[in-house]
Amino acid sequence: LFIDGQPAKPVITWGGQDVPLSLTQTDVSTVTPDPGPIVVQPLTAGWNNIAHLAPTSPLPSGFDYLPGNWTAAYAWDPLLPVAPGVNGAYRRVIKDPLAPAVASTWETASRYQGYWVDAQTTTNAATVNPDPPSGRIITFEPGWNNFTWTGESSAMKPALANIAGKYTIVLQHDNTTGEWATYAPNQPRPLNSLGGLLHLSVYWIYMNEPGSVIMN
Repeated sequence: LFIDGQPAKPVITWGGQDVPLSLTQTDVSTVTPDPGPIVVQPLTAGWNNIAHLAPTSPLPSGFDYLPGNWTAAYAWDPLLPVAPGVNGAYRRVIKDPLAPAVASTWETASRYQGYWVDAQTTTNAATVNPDPPSGRIITFEPGWNNFTWTGESSAMKPALANIAGKYTIVLQHDNTTGEWATYAPNQPRPLNSLGGLLHLSVYWIYMNEPGSVIMN
């Protein structure tokens, strides 16, 4: 089955001539093709949520793929203590070389780390596709987590089957429009605007307890 020239997901097997092809209670859609050898992440003037796809690097020099007029970047650390028994805060890096050292608390960007960057104009961040290996494991901490999906593009429910019941919502920020798409596992399908996880795209997830996902 093809939709607008793209193969549908999931794959539907037809039994042959005169065999009914039933799609009752089956979600069928297309999947955005994976990025090519160069991954292009759009940026607009203001804050953008993107992935660090370059090798793990010291900052700010590790952001050499960003346009020259970025000003600051923030990465969410779910384990950063902010009060007794309370974790979760942003680490930041300020580009201005005249800024005091204490202004920057984010020293190293890890490959596949999601983060916010403040761009001054509409442009793109382009990096070589890192071709992540299948089977990468990501561990989510209680509360909010900002992550890059490195597995194959997949519908939400099967992709996050290992943490079913442990998360309440998944979000994705559209850097072009500034809007958020959402997926809540207990909501009716028409109320969910986020249908799945795309290869090398960035998301937020809220966890009620720790959990790990294998990204195949």
